[in-house]
Amino acid sequence: MPRLTYAVLPWLVLLSACTAPQKPYQFMTPQLAREPIEALATAFGQNGHLPIVVEPQTGTVQARWLDGGAAKQQMDGKPAHWVRRFSAVLTRGAFGNEVQLSLQLKLCEVGEFRLTETDVQGNCLNIDPLPAEHKADLYALGERLQRALSVP
Repeated sequence: MPRLTYAVLPWLVLLSACTAPQKPYQFMTPQLAREPIEALATAFGQNGHLPIVVEPQTGTVQARWLDGGAAKQQMDGKPAHWVRRFSAVLTRGAFGNEVQLSLQLKLCEVGEFRLTETDVQGNCLNIDPLPAEHKADLYALGERLQRALSVP
């Protein structure tokens, strides 16, 4: 289990005390002329998030894990990076589709983690709720996906 430095502990205490767990960005799409899951995966890619997992049976689209760069927080007194990926679940309805977009965020010790296509391995902490800047990124991508899928 990673140890957090004192610089991180107040941040995490404040974050957990002031915010609720992550709420996904949700929107409805009209019925689409093409396969909805393919349209969602295409929209992910057009917005800079390469879809790695596309599962039509579950309606799941997951982007590749990305190293988001240096974080202000440290782990075990060492520098840390944000690592994140966007995921969406599409649920088909009679008159349209519901999409729920979420962001998985981890704080990882530099040099002590490795990204694979579908996983993060190493010294990392899951972060939930999202810090404000990551929440803003989630909502910005959600709005772009919603616009992309609003055309039948």
